[in-house]
Amino acid sequence: MGWSYFGHIGKATQEIKAILKGQSDDGFIPNMRFANKARWWDIERYTFRKPQEGSEYTQPPILALSVQYILKEAKMRGREEEGLTFLAEVY
Repeated sequence: MGWSYFGHIGKATQEIKAILKGQSDDGFIPNMRFANKARWWDIERYTFRKPQEGSEYTQPPILALSVQYILKEAKMRGREEEGLTFLAEVY
């Protein structure tokens, strides 16, 4: 949402796509994904099914609102086609 507010539609769509790369086969989207060797010492991490990959918390309404906001900003900036293409990619 932040990138699109400042007119960086491409960067905003990249952020959403990066989040969606963590989506599991059953449709689950974690609210955070771990980089290699990141926070390896965090005990909470080892309560997750795949502690090396990401959390088991999710925030899907936030993601949907962000996609909607990006589309709105793209339309306002005369880049509706780019916004609609992005929408088709993520839904």
